[in-house]
Amino acid sequence: MFSTPLRQAVIYSDFHSRVRVLPLGKSEPRDLGWSIGACALEWREADPDALHLGLYRAFAELVEHAGIPASEVHRAFCAIPEYRAGLSPCHPHAMTEAERRRLRVMLDLPRASSPLSAFT
Repeated sequence: MFSTPLRQAVIYSDFHSRVRVLPLGKSEPRDLGWSIGACALEWREADPDALHLGLYRAFAELVEHAGIPASEVHRAFCAIPEYRAGLSPCHPHAMTEAERRRLRVMLDLPRASSPLSAFT
């Protein structure tokens, strides 16, 4: 599965029906004008809790305001390992324990004291 760490992820959308996650620096899709994520300095400098909150807000924005089906947003967000780390272990796209051990030092996961840590 293609993987872009949350801190380096740029979420692009046409804010109508399509969403895509690409790493910062990858050629911007010209047909997807809306973006959020690593393209903003505050995203790149945010603590892990704020990054995850931004990710969940982007998900809600794309589903509720743009009207993109949650399944499409989910499919695109599965490119972000921290997103997959928050999925239920029984979910088919969830991060495996082997992946979690291998990638743990590279991931921006919420602090153990954070309420968000219950989801990772």
